[in-house]
Amino acid sequence: MDEQNNKQAEVQGSPVAETPKRRIQPVRVLLVLLAAAILVGVGVFCGLYLREWLIDPDLDPDAEDYPYQNEVTVQEGEIAVPGFSAMIFPKDRVSVQSVLVNPEENDCYFVYSFILMETGEELYRSGMIPPGMAVQEQTLSRPLAAGEYMLLVRVQTYSLEDKHEMNGVNMEVPLTVN
Repeated sequence: MDEQNNKQAEVQGSPVAETPKRRIQPVRVLLVLLAAAILVGVGVFCGLYLREWLIDPDLDPDAEDYPYQNEVTVQEGEIAVPGFSAMIFPKDRVSVQSVLVNPEENDCYFVYSFILMETGEELYRSGMIPPGMAVQEQTLSRPLAAGEYMLLVRVQTYSLEDKHEMNGVNMEVPLTVN
């Protein structure tokens, strides 16, 4: 319709008034950029910090539900700790398998450590294992040569509420590597 009016104006000899171009106002551009920066900042914050609030970084990522049958009755306030009579690891491998369980009747997290008695070297340390869960595969800090060793299996316990350290257990366990 504007084209028709312009053509009629040209025919009648009147000057055609140009429509003024819309100028982008700098204030609007700044507001859009500021809003975008705020959204990016919120996204980064959520990605970095909210993830840690939702997923507890202290929990062992390999912990999985484990149906552990405890043969010993545990009194209220006591902690059930499974024992180990002996362990066997494959030689020259860092990936080993043993069931490191935290019985579901416990009101605490477990952290397991494997320490060579002869040298005091820590070969493995789990993250926090919640009650009713277990870690069934461990990655040692280094492979072991074939032989007989004494392994200190340390179980540290931590409060479910605030993760303060509670009591623990040290077990001397014969380890065969073959």
